[in-house]
Amino acid sequence: MTLKLAAVPSQSKEYKMAGGAFSLGLSVVKPDGAESAMNQVDQSVEVKIKVEAERDSRLLGLYRVNADGTIDYVGGKVKDGVLTA
Repeated sequence: MTLKLAAVPSQSKEYKMAGGAFSLGLSVVKPDGAESAMNQVDQSVEVKIKVEAERDSRLLGLYRVNADGTIDYVGGKVKDGVLTA
């Protein structure tokens, strides 16, 4: 799995960013070192992100920025300072 800091998308009138933007990717690395990106998985994947204590946890969530710039809510719940989606 790779996690890279991504370019921050422009702010939307509907959404305000509470943190950074990240690009998350999954890949398979073969014994010879060849890497293949996984665009789809058969099982669900859980993402956990530590959040700052001063953020309003009722408003936090994980969002996907699509290629066309639109934003989709993915989900998430905050418990003990960790956002899980």
